[in-house]
Order: sequence, then structure tokens, then C-alpha cells
Amino acid sequence: MASQDDVQPVFLIGCQRSGSNLLQLLLSLHDKVAAPHPPKYLDEVLPRVVDESRLQDDATFEAFVSLSRNIVRANPVPWESMDGVSTQEVLEACAERSVMGVFDALMNTNAIQGGCTKWICKAMNYSKHADKLVDYYGSRVKFIYLYRDPREVALSFTKAIDGEKHVYAIAKKWAKLQDHVQHVLQTYPKQVIKVSYEELTADPDSTLQRLCTFLGFKFNPTYRQDFAQSEEGRKRAAASEMWRNLAQGEILATNTEKYKKQLTEDQIKIVERVTKEHLLGLGYSLMFPASVDTPFSTEEVGAYEEENAALKESVLAKSDPEDVRRRQALKSLYESIPATLGMQ
Repeated sequence: MASQDDVQPVFLIGCQRSGSNLLQLLLSLHDKVAAPHPPKYLDEVLPRVVDESRLQDDATFEAFVSLSRNIVRANPVPWESMDGVSTQEVLEACAERSVMGVFDALMNTNAIQGGCTKWICKAMNYSKHADKLVDYYGSRVKFIYLYRDPREVALSFTKAIDGEKHVYAIAKKWAKLQDHVQHVLQTYPKQVIKVSYEELTADPDSTLQRLCTFLGFKFNPTYRQDFAQSEEGRKRAAASEMWRNLAQGEILATNTEKYKKQLTEDQIKIVERVTKEHLLGLGYSLMFPASVDTPFSTEEVGAYEEENAALKESVLAKSDPEDVRRRQALKSLYESIPATLGMQ
């Protein structure tokens, strides 16, 4: 069985709704790769643990580790392998008393439980934590930058339970995350590989072979059959309506350019105006080049933000009650962190 020091961390970065569930599941078909559904752990915990010195107290640190263990067990797609892992085992796996130390212990423990030597975290916006990740893991951490046409991302988000709903807000988030990724590409070029959703779905064999070489493990030639029978894909599909396409067990090469029929001309123009620089830089073409340099007025932005808030409320009201309940339970655990640390 692998030890904590033998496990290699891999992070999928970019933006959600770019095929990250698909890619993570495909890579996880290798028997030495653990790929649990990602917790929003660093995003939710780091802002709440404003004083990590509190973790040096034995009782406080144990309580924090116990809470963190409960957080991953309450994930929308539960980490079932952690059910038999005690708080004490996670404590012993912590290389240091810090948020990163606990996060690493959770990921490593889950991987080791499954006999794996690598784990993949697909919290796509962790690109903004890249410096902290490299500071903790050093040169052994690797990043897979997965990107997709922002107009497709915008369309996908409008249908999802989570995230922004107006294309302006979606495009702004996408562009901001690309800024973070550019920092990773420029600062840690040897530790990151780029993959587009379009190449993944059009030529999965070559794409996965290239990724396997980068990650240092053998390509699995039976991955298509394995993916079609994937239990993890069915679990995620059952956990939330956002991931129901995973139950099909298919790689859809035709799942591109839907935005041309399903977004309005105005919506496409808004996305292109917001994302022009990165969109072109990634090799995509503009549909409406004449309008991309038109600045947004204060009135436009205000109207978009108001509509975005209303759309989010509308989507939430129509969501699966059990899905909403699970997410609310997880939110409550995160909100209990300050009290656990004696900060209230």
C-alpha cells in the first residue's frame, strides 16, 4: 500500500462546465488513480480560518480535523471510502497543522484506502490557489488545464442548478478564472498541460494517451468499455441533476457548438464582449466581431446583475429538494468552522 509521501496530487483547473467530470472519470478508470468528487474545501475553509495558529492547540486541531472529515463525507457525491476512516487516522496523516495539511491528509487517505498512488481534484477554480499548492507540494504537484469555448460554458451554466445564470455573470467568472490559469501557465510551465474539451471529445484516445504520459502512468485501452460501465458516473448522475449526462457512459463527439442554436444573438454577443481576449487566445473564432469592442454601460451591467439574481432564485426554486437539502447541509458544516475554532 502507498504511503502519504508516495501519493501524487493532480489538479484539474479552468472553469466548471468544461467537461471536468468527464475527464476526471476517464482518468479515474486507471486502478491507481483516485478521483473523488471534489469538495469546495479550500474555497470555503481558507477564508474562515483567518488565524491558523489556533490549529496548534491539540483539542482545537482534533475538532477541526473531525469537522473536515464530516465535510467530505457530506459532499454531494459522498466519499464512501472515508466511512471507515477515523478522525485519528486523518490526524496521523496530517504532515502539518494547517488547512493545507488537513486537505492533503483527506485526499491522501482517500487515495490510499483505494490502493491508489495518485489523486485528481477537479475543483476547477483552484487555479487561484496555485501558489499555495505549489508552496505546499513543490514540483510534484501537476495541473491539467481543461478549457472549453466560453459560449458553450455559458449555455451549460444557464441549465445547471449551481453557479451564475445570466451569460454576463457567467462570462465574467470564466474570464477571471482564465486570468488565474494564465498565472499558472506562466509561473509553473513544466507542471501544467493544456487540454480542450473539443479535442477530448473528438479524439479521446490521443488526448488520454498524452495525459497519461504527462501523469506518468500507462494508457488504458479498454477505457471506453470501462467508462460505459462506470459505477462512479452513475453515482454522480444520481446525486444531482447537473451530472445526469454521466449516466449515459458515452463520449459525445457532437456535443459542441450547441450555443449557436440555443443562445440568442444578444447572449452570444455579450459573452464575446466579455471574453474576447481569452476566447481568441485559445483559438476560438468570434461570431460577431463587429460588436466585441463595445463597452458595457453602467445601466447594462446593473440590469444583467439584477436578472442574474432573479434567474438564480428561479432555478433554485425548481431544483430537486433532496439535492438542495444536501447542499444546505454541507453549507452548514462550513459555516460551523469559526465556532469550532473558538472564533465566535
